[in-house]
Amino acid sequence: MCRLALAPTGGPFLPLWLLRLLRETRARASAGRAAAADAVAVSLESSGTRSSWIPLVPGPSCPNLGPWNKDRAKLQDARIDPRQRNEEPPQPFEQCADLERLGATPNLTLSARTPLPISNSKNEPRTRLILVVLASLASCAVASASPSSEDDSTGDDGNVKGVDWTTISEEEDEIGFIQGVVVDLPPVASLESKYQKVEVYSSNHFGRVFVLDDCLQLTERDAPHYNEMFAHVPAFEYLSRFPEEERLKVLVIGGGDGYVVSELLKHPTVEAIDHIELDEGVIEVAKKHLPWKDAWESPKVNLVVGDGAEFVERQSSDSSHDGYNIIIQDASDPFWIGDDGEEVLLPSHVLYTEAHLTRIHELLRKREGVFIMQAETYNIPSNLKAIKRWREVLQSIGFDEPRYGSISIATYPTGQIGFLVAHAKDNTCDAATCKSDERDGDMKWGVNWPRVESQFKQHVWKTSYYHPSLHKSSFDLPFWVEKSIYEK
Repeated sequence: MCRLALAPTGGPFLPLWLLRLLRETRARASAGRAAAADAVAVSLESSGTRSSWIPLVPGPSCPNLGPWNKDRAKLQDARIDPRQRNEEPPQPFEQCADLERLGATPNLTLSARTPLPISNSKNEPRTRLILVVLASLASCAVASASPSSEDDSTGDDGNVKGVDWTTISEEEDEIGFIQGVVVDLPPVASLESKYQKVEVYSSNHFGRVFVLDDCLQLTERDAPHYNEMFAHVPAFEYLSRFPEEERLKVLVIGGGDGYVVSELLKHPTVEAIDHIELDEGVIEVAKKHLPWKDAWESPKVNLVVGDGAEFVERQSSDSSHDGYNIIIQDASDPFWIGDDGEEVLLPSHVLYTEAHLTRIHELLRKREGVFIMQAETYNIPSNLKAIKRWREVLQSIGFDEPRYGSISIATYPTGQIGFLVAHAKDNTCDAATCKSDERDGDMKWGVNWPRVESQFKQHVWKTSYYHPSLHKSSFDLPFWVEKSIYEK
């Protein structure tokens, strides 16, 4: 796998599209196929300037990563605007001889200095970079073209030998978006469950990184953003209406990593938690390798391995079941968009159907409970349409004024995800006036916010992300998002 790290003195950064290129290069190298090494270019962005390109062109003085070509036509082909370059092209890398070893040393570290041609303007100083090349793109291509006969390119786990890192990337083809988290190799844990591949990696910045089928689920660093909101938003909204309730019964659907359950246990009024998770392998790995692994040890938690939709159907059809105060649905994405632009339904889609949500309402109605569900990011057009659709379904079922709340979380696509929260019955106001009637600032959406504040300080003050003011403001959305979700 190739790694190109930039340590700039003038502001450039590594563009996100390069993550995709790095991964594709790694795949070619792993398969032993030759990658084209005769015209590899790396895009660099410099703050206050337009994009420039650095061509990495093999040449006679450095076979693997040759000198800069002085020919203007070829510079243009490499996407360097001649008006933006110096009259004299930069000199070759000072340590070209070291590149000779790249074919046999994929993880070689090479440091070199070279000027980046950005502008001829006297008022705009040239940016100089220190390029730290770890098996650079060009050299990786050479290495993949000539694999060592003495050593396989991959180990038993499928990882490239001699490489101690990889990137867990998030791609949203619908909007042309890609981002990634660099993690160490080998993984801390890896398990093939009945349903998926379950992995835990380690990251210098993000801590433990939980991955299912190569899709990032959470990181230790920003997991509190999502999970604290999913636990405390419905709990405090319920308790603000029924402050004397001391025996809360909660159902958690999904969330096999256990973080939501661990947050719910901070509430002394939570008496019982039914946790239903489909994949036992997720729980097994989480118990061994995630910091909140002791959540399931509490006598308040009843862990059920099985299908969440089937569990809800059984419970709602049982006339003797007295329902729940809170239901939290921490489900995975219900669909993705195919190449033809149409929705491709995923297994968790059943948890977003009207039939399932109607059963959820039935289980909450007896206790006038609160429901919260994972509701995607509004930054992706198909997701925004789905948010509007799900909200309308909840409202038609009988939930009072479902609201979309936003969560800032760096490692999820576009850095944002949201939830829909709704009450099975509203004792404060009808749907026509509920949004605007704040009752002197104390009441909004049927929630007593001063009471939320006092209960938070009294019982659950140790949080990393959640606090009552953030809870209330999470429903303040960009105007275009609000119109898209709430307008008829």
